[in-house]
Amino acid sequence: ARQLYIDLVSNIGSTRCYGATLRERLNVKGKGNSWWYHPFTAKNSMDDPIFNRLLQILTIAFIAEKEQSQKIELYNGSHEVANVLSSRFQIIKKGKFKYDLLHPIRGIFSRIKYLYLIIRNHIALNRSLSLPDINPDIVFEGFWNWSVKLNKQNKLEDVYFSSLPNHLISNGFSCAWLLWLDPHFKNGPKSQTVTKILKTAKKHPQLIFLQKFISINNIFRAIVDFRPLFHYLRLSNSKQFRAIAKIQNFDFWPLINRKLVYGFCNSTLPHHTLGELAHRRAFETYHPKFFFTFQEFYLWSRACYQGARLGDINTISCNIQHASYNREKTFILIDAEREFNGYPDNHMMPTPDYIFAMGELGKTIFLENGFPVERVILSGSVRYDQVKFPLKKLKRVQEGKCINVLLTPTMNRELEIEMIQAAVLAIKGLKAKLYLRSHPFNKMEDWPNYKPYLTKITSSKGSLKEDLEMADLVLFSFSTVAEEALLLGIPVCQWQPAKFNGSVFKDIPLIPSFSSVDELANFLRNFIEQPKLYQPTLETQKLVAHQCFYKTDGMAAKRIVKKLIEISNSGIT
Repeated sequence: ARQLYIDLVSNIGSTRCYGATLRERLNVKGKGNSWWYHPFTAKNSMDDPIFNRLLQILTIAFIAEKEQSQKIELYNGSHEVANVLSSRFQIIKKGKFKYDLLHPIRGIFSRIKYLYLIIRNHIALNRSLSLPDINPDIVFEGFWNWSVKLNKQNKLEDVYFSSLPNHLISNGFSCAWLLWLDPHFKNGPKSQTVTKILKTAKKHPQLIFLQKFISINNIFRAIVDFRPLFHYLRLSNSKQFRAIAKIQNFDFWPLINRKLVYGFCNSTLPHHTLGELAHRRAFETYHPKFFFTFQEFYLWSRACYQGARLGDINTISCNIQHASYNREKTFILIDAEREFNGYPDNHMMPTPDYIFAMGELGKTIFLENGFPVERVILSGSVRYDQVKFPLKKLKRVQEGKCINVLLTPTMNRELEIEMIQAAVLAIKGLKAKLYLRSHPFNKMEDWPNYKPYLTKITSSKGSLKEDLEMADLVLFSFSTVAEEALLLGIPVCQWQPAKFNGSVFKDIPLIPSFSSVDELANFLRNFIEQPKLYQPTLETQKLVAHQCFYKTDGMAAKRIVKKLIEISNSGIT
């Protein structure tokens, strides 16, 4: 399913039809290619249902072929899955079937809403701030005020680049931030107005706000530009183009067409087009030597890389891996030939010049994506410089005592609710208490679907360190907290959701994982009786440390600085 997904996305953009690929038709000379800003190309297994639909389709087809049946009755589900299966089997629908809510009109309304928000922010910015007169050697990508914000001491705090700017400054580099004003991010302060949010930035001249580089005219032109949609619609009516979606005897056109149309209609393309334009003008103005991002190949980062390249071809773009990945988080996977190298039309995806990998697993995946080995540096991530190994072993629970189970959901609440439901059912009759540590950017407790569990699970109000000291066992789906816990010697186990498996332990199968309540309950019962049997071994801890965090010596920032000095002295561009 993973390879099928990559092929499907790559083929749509790179297959020649009537003499040209879709990517060629969407390319505008002197600007970026809007194909790379379409959400379909993000392959977002967390938020886009396509990957999970593919899993469903292949599973159903596997069972049907095993039973030697050409007739399938589907009870409820999605029209997309049913229509793809009907290209290979006789399908009988029973119950209620729904389409994904992807209507062109909804997409256009999202553009109108985006127009209002970005103009409001634009006016507030022009009233409050001016562009600083500085000459930075290095600029960091960020969002004000959630990835970059002020701490209690009124000093700048970068969630993702952490101590790296200070290390660079101490080595003679001047630093600044390219910030996109993003007051609508769900983790941002809800009570503050845009003007108040900007007021806090006035005392920090190293903050460069990107929206200052775009005009009202630029905004309106981006909003009303539907040329990419028209190019797609002209192609999509042809049998030759639709044939691209025929793979493995399935016709996946019913699964992807509405998604493609919606992505050309909604606010995604104008947002990233404006992001690219703002970056281009910022780099034309400031000409930094290095540019750092933290979102790998996310759509926004692609706009950043493209804008930097158009604004100053001598600027070196770098990415620091910001979280652990495996090969089932498909948004980190790039087709090496068609996307990274741009075959056959020479329209490659915008990517960084260098990637600083968090661990050996991340480095391996980036190399598989097509990056040359000299462009992927195994450094560790500055975001996790606080993770150390080996550390003092924490006191473990005694046999037969009540255990504290820490649940660590990710931002994907729809996926993680399955783990929470399973945990509540599994501990019935057992000596166990459940504690929840929500993701800081998406509180599970704020979600209406979590309401039935508020009285059954204790919500954490402490720091990560305090939660890990309290926990006897960590239960997770794919949170990085599990990797940190294992390095501390805390046993971890995984709930494997019915959807995609985003944990590094999918590629490093070293821990217990469960996909049924009975399996989880049996494990918890055995754990309570003999907890020592589930203590991570030293060999396991060392392997996870190297694969996920590299050296865990707190020196990632110093390694990155050393590499930048080496590149600077060599004159590489």
